Amino acid sequence: MTFIRKFETKVSSMTLQQRQAYLIEQISGVKDENILILLEEELSHYTEQDVAGLLSDKDLNELMTLAEEPADKNVAAEDEYLKATGKWRSR
Repeated sequence: MTFIRKFETKVSSMTLQQRQAYLIEQISGVKDENILILLEEELSHYTEQDVAGLLSDKDLNELMTLAEEPADKNVAAEDEYLKATGKWRSR
């Protein structure tokens, strides 16, 4: 069994509290400040407010409007597309 498989088996059977304790133990053993900085950056990505919280009200409203539009809103029929781009495709 490879190291990865052993690790996956060990971690997959942990409870939330066991996993937290395991991670704290692992982090406590890190002596390299650069690794700790990387860990902090990665962790903050998942624990800080979501991206929507970083947008202005105007940008958030625009994003929500775009997300709610039908997927085929600006879709042109193939005939219209071929007619519009015909001059570029000719030799």
